[in-house]
Amino acid sequence: MFSKTFYCPTLSKVTLSYHPTSLFSIVACGSIAANSNLGFCLLEHFIFHDVSSRKRIDLISQYSTLYIHPYEWNFLHIVAIFTPRIELIDACIKEKIPFTKDSHGYTPLHYLLHANHQRDVTAVNHLLAKFGDLIQDERDLYPVVSALSTQLQEIIKFGAFQAANFLEHGLMIPQQFGKNAIMCFGSLKSGKSRFVIADSTVFTPEIKDDLVGPDGDQMLSVKVIGFRFDYGPSSRDMLRLMLFLSDVDNEQIYKSTPINKIIEYLWMKNRKFFYIPTIIYSSAMIMLSVYCGLRIENRPLGLEIALLSIGAVSFLYEAWLLLVESSLYLQDAWNLIDIIVNCLLIASNILIWTTEKDSSPSCKVLTATLFFGYLRWFSYFRLIDQTSKFN
Repeated sequence: MFSKTFYCPTLSKVTLSYHPTSLFSIVACGSIAANSNLGFCLLEHFIFHDVSSRKRIDLISQYSTLYIHPYEWNFLHIVAIFTPRIELIDACIKEKIPFTKDSHGYTPLHYLLHANHQRDVTAVNHLLAKFGDLIQDERDLYPVVSALSTQLQEIIKFGAFQAANFLEHGLMIPQQFGKNAIMCFGSLKSGKSRFVIADSTVFTPEIKDDLVGPDGDQMLSVKVIGFRFDYGPSSRDMLRLMLFLSDVDNEQIYKSTPINKIIEYLWMKNRKFFYIPTIIYSSAMIMLSVYCGLRIENRPLGLEIALLSIGAVSFLYEAWLLLVESSLYLQDAWNLIDIIVNCLLIASNILIWTTEKDSSPSCKVLTATLFFGYLRWFSYFRLIDQTSKFN
């Protein structure tokens, strides 16, 4: 699975549619720069001694440039791992301690999300609410947001305002290609918004040509979604994200610009896969109803062949989905009804061709096919309720 970068441009008036071990090696500025033993004592005192928050805040202020090698931890990492308290996080923000990845690619938020302390819930919400204050340079934003992509679902589970605030930082200015300006004049191709998937966050001339038409004098700007996923419309990343979001009852999450744009992009790419199966299935149910009425007087062979064909193709499609995504497929009981309906449709045709016209087995199977078929057909209306939250 390859991660991609997702560009989404729009008119500039709207936001652009784009345990520790026993040994520490410490590098720091100030009075402990040349004395690693002093640095180790400082860290031991901060973490393990029963000192007040006021004393810890003073230590953060006095030694704000503390750096632990080879873990690449600063005081934000230490606070997140060992002493996750709001007042200590605020002290780190005040001292402008950078929010960065460590040698394992983990940010302080990674450690807070997976800590076992109950108090960390408050610390996570506070860190999410203050996320913008943690980033001092726009260029530092993408590596952090990219690293947190794997934690996106965990983040969304927290408070609505805090998670939405973090999500907004997932939409950022792309890197400049040479001396080419990110802002440009022209016209959007294909309507008011357009989406491009790329391997990089650099706004290359090729990406610009895909997004912007040569004609027009509208001022356009491009933003890039910094969460690293496979943005292919049928990718596993997008499937898992949409399944997760369908269970989220939080309007602020859906209103966040990155989530809103991802949903818009996926709907634009996948809507035909909603319309076509619905039309085919509805047609099959109408044909089945007509067939049940006509077979009283005679057997419409054409309808039998059509129904058998639809049932066989649908069964193969459902079987393929089951093989590819069995864990996700079996989570939805309606998928099992799909298989039942298709099996019954095939079985009813086989019984009709191998038994008498009005035999009890064929009539019973047809009745069961109609019952489960219409039950599944009415379930399509739940799509209205599920997708309404995405609008």
